[in-house]
Amino acid sequence: EELMHGSFREGAGGHYLLRLKPSIVVMETNDSIPPPIQMSLRYHRSLSTLNLESDFCDGNLPLAGCSLSYQVSIMAKLGFGLIMYTTGNAIFAKNSLLPYLRMASEGQIEGPLNEIECYGIALIGAQCAGPRQIRRWYHEGLPAWQVLEEITDHLKVIERDFDLPALPILLTL
Repeated sequence: EELMHGSFREGAGGHYLLRLKPSIVVMETNDSIPPPIQMSLRYHRSLSTLNLESDFCDGNLPLAGCSLSYQVSIMAKLGFGLIMYTTGNAIFAKNSLLPYLRMASEGQIEGPLNEIECYGIALIGAQCAGPRQIRRWYHEGLPAWQVLEEITDHLKVIERDFDLPALPILLTL
């Protein structure tokens, strides 16, 4: 979040920190966690060398990164709207830029988009969450609290099966 405000200052040990003020941001998304669930792997120094990739899962474990709904929530607080979502990627633009993007693209770029609708029409590249699970969590109309419980249990099983430490994961609606 701090990078988004834009500044340049001296950091620890005489290193300089560059903080940007972007207008458009492209972010990798954890497709395994459907909207409206907000999930984020929180930073902890002890996890800096932890590998969350698995050949068994054909990529990252679903504990990595954050969900689309989490991104939309954080980016909205920073004045950004979702303008595109594709397999594993979300693109956000400053809300003040949206009318110009709409005009320049002759209406092809809209925003902010609804992440629930975007997820429903996108090709999902979920790792270690099967199509039946994704369908159940997203399409079957379960109460959100039940989906949250099932995802929590699923992530705990992955931590256990891959012999991972308890990870600092934010999981909410």
